[in-house]
Amino acid sequence: MSALTCGCDPECLPTPYVSPHCKAHTVTPPIEVDEFDRIPPKPAVKIPGVKPITIVETDAGCTDAEMIRRIEKTRADHADLLQQYHDVWYNAPHTWHYLHFLGVGMMKCPNDLWMYQELMSSHRPRVVIETGTYAGGSALWFAMLMDMLGIDGHVYSIDFEDHRRVQSHPKITFIAGDSTDPIVKDVILEDVLEKNLTCEKFLISLDADHSAEHVRKELELYAPLTGVGDWIVVEDTNISWPGPDGDRGARGGIMDYVEAHQGEFSQDILAERWLLTMNPGGWLRRVAECPHL
Repeated sequence: MSALTCGCDPECLPTPYVSPHCKAHTVTPPIEVDEFDRIPPKPAVKIPGVKPITIVETDAGCTDAEMIRRIEKTRADHADLLQQYHDVWYNAPHTWHYLHFLGVGMMKCPNDLWMYQELMSSHRPRVVIETGTYAGGSALWFAMLMDMLGIDGHVYSIDFEDHRRVQSHPKITFIAGDSTDPIVKDVILEDVLEKNLTCEKFLISLDADHSAEHVRKELELYAPLTGVGDWIVVEDTNISWPGPDGDRGARGGIMDYVEAHQGEFSQDILAERWLLTMNPGGWLRRVAECPHL
């Protein structure tokens, strides 16, 4: 989980948005790093069978263990400053509310969008499932990344309300319905089978209702679709609604799911290396098969 643990102040933003204010920090002890161990970068490798417009680098010259040490040390050294930066950025009425892609609203952190781009480039999923369509900007982002990377895949975006500003894209299917409805999942799987995308890599983005119960239900429904190495990203884990009538938010849903499915997913700190994210602890990579299937 992230080193930042937040509550919220419902008066900072117009309904239905709330903003976090950290009440406590869980800080990893500082790690002394005398010199950063560097390893020679491997040459870029062309991926057979596709024609992306770039050749994706397979190694950035730094081991995962070394990168994790750097991230943890930065967090420990600057925990208060990072929390203040998060609060200022999240609460400002001119940041994520007004983020657009090709003119379509997205309401996301640019760092998180760029991390999705990194995951799409390195993991190359052929199936992306997104809950919470809003205007359709993030579905378009995923589809156009597939176009640029030469990925023959498809994006499925689910919402029970239609606020779309994306008219059409051959790689996107918009689905009207409740993201926790098994029928919705079955509709997607039928199309995946028809497009011969079964047994392919998945990326799942959960950005619908952020209550703990809803997120837990989504994880129970969609996590079994993923294989080892696939990703589920639970968005907006930086907000919650404390109090007797409140809710633990998306992070609470993750905690409940992880407790019941121990060892299946890793909360990947590498996906939070740019320090500002709206999804702390929400970047989940499957590391073991689900024994419950």
